[in-house]
Amino acid sequence: MRQPDTAVIFEPATHTYRDEQGAVYPSVTQIIEPLTRFEMFGDTFYFDRVSRQVFNGDMIENARRIGTAIHKGCFYLMTGQGLNWDSLNPLLVEPLKQFNKWMEEWNPTLIIAEKSMISRKCGYAGTPDIICTLPAFPGIIIQVDIKTGDYWWADVQLAAYETLYRENYKYMGKVKNYVLSLPKVGSNYNFVPIDEKDIRQCWRYFTSKLSEYMFTKRKGGK
Repeated sequence: MRQPDTAVIFEPATHTYRDEQGAVYPSVTQIIEPLTRFEMFGDTFYFDRVSRQVFNGDMIENARRIGTAIHKGCFYLMTGQGLNWDSLNPLLVEPLKQFNKWMEEWNPTLIIAEKSMISRKCGYAGTPDIICTLPAFPGIIIQVDIKTGDYWWADVQLAAYETLYRENYKYMGKVKNYVLSLPKVGSNYNFVPIDEKDIRQCWRYFTSKLSEYMFTKRKGGK
């Protein structure tokens, strides 16, 4: 497999992507982020521009920490490093058991996991969760986005990540996109296919948001 030509430096603390020359690229998450953080009376809140709801900051930030830990556990399982199940936070056990069950039932062959990439053509960066093949779909690349909560924006993320993969690995073949939902309450995983037509529509939406993001940056916005 051809490897990407661009070296990517990812700084997790600031969620910043840089290329080998030090240029900064916005992430997929930054470009489509539906939550706006604000403070009121000394407390932090998040406003969801889609649902129009306001959420307590601690709740959102704790959910993100748990989601990050689950993603890391999935990475260890997918790459064959395994887990010390006895030492896991109880909140992580059921979702990770469901991920293990998904691997046993679908038998994926890993291509890349948590690989940061940059699009020089479009000017953004991101880190797809899993790109693999599955025996059920011979000759087709499968992209999997792991979610532990709602997945309203997963199709947009998958569209952006698919373009990253195609550009960096010079891939012209067929890609199938899936959301792997891992409920935190112990119920079964849900492996949700995303229609190719939806991916094309989401790519158009993503490029519009990318243009808006770049325009705001040029005008001095945050």
